[in-house]
Amino acid sequence: MYTLANKMYAPLLLLLNQSLAFQKAKVSYERTEEYCAQREDKEYTGTKPFNMEKNLVISGISFGYSVISVLNNLCLEFAVGRIYAITGKSGIGKTTIIKLLARLLFPDDGKVYVDGVNATEIDYIEYRRNVLYMPQQAVIFDSSLRDNITLGLEFADSDVYTSLEMVGMSDFVTSLSNGIDSFIGIRYRDISEGEKQRICLARTIIRKPKIILLDEPTSHLDEISTQTIYNCLNKYRISQNATIIIVTHTLKGDFADEWIRLK
Repeated sequence: MYTLANKMYAPLLLLLNQSLAFQKAKVSYERTEEYCAQREDKEYTGTKPFNMEKNLVISGISFGYSVISVLNNLCLEFAVGRIYAITGKSGIGKTTIIKLLARLLFPDDGKVYVDGVNATEIDYIEYRRNVLYMPQQAVIFDSSLRDNITLGLEFADSDVYTSLEMVGMSDFVTSLSNGIDSFIGIRYRDISEGEKQRICLARTIIRKPKIILLDEPTSHLDEISTQTIYNCLNKYRISQNATIIIVTHTLKGDFADEWIRLK
């Protein structure tokens, strides 16, 4: 009787969880639509190519959520080929800065410049291809390792393997029965937080962006996994002359060329 009750309860619980997930997704979708509807067309109508040989500049940016001001007349400069760490207390605007740089948010005042060109004048899709944002939560799909890296885009096998090798996952791939075509995720093969972060990093670097923006990429990792992630980022920075901007609560370390402490 107990076993029968369990068999009946498990599907009902799964159905309830899926219903709650759907409701949350529906609310998020409606909010996203509302937000996008409020944006001015000029934010998306740029036609210039993305070229960054010198720097990325935040000039006099102010931003707030509703009536809450988060950033006020902020000015920062990020040079090509360097790693930056942005730190400061919670709620001070660290994540807001990198979302503004990724053009996931738009400033109330001020500008973002790429080699002196206003970001709004640059083709939005090309900008997003060259400036990639990696959120704090590592998202892994119940699919193959290849799909988790490519997200359905066409990449040569060699590119997939190279991206995984760069993030130190060659041994992990070798351990899989079908290599990069092996299925991973909750329903197939559970993986550690460190492995999730490295897969997400491989997903980012295979696209060879000029700028990588990371939000607390090592917050749930142990010291060894943290150092692995930073080593991977440094290798990519050197190989691609890329600019890497990391939001972190860490107050010290030698992984960044420059520290920006918000007050």
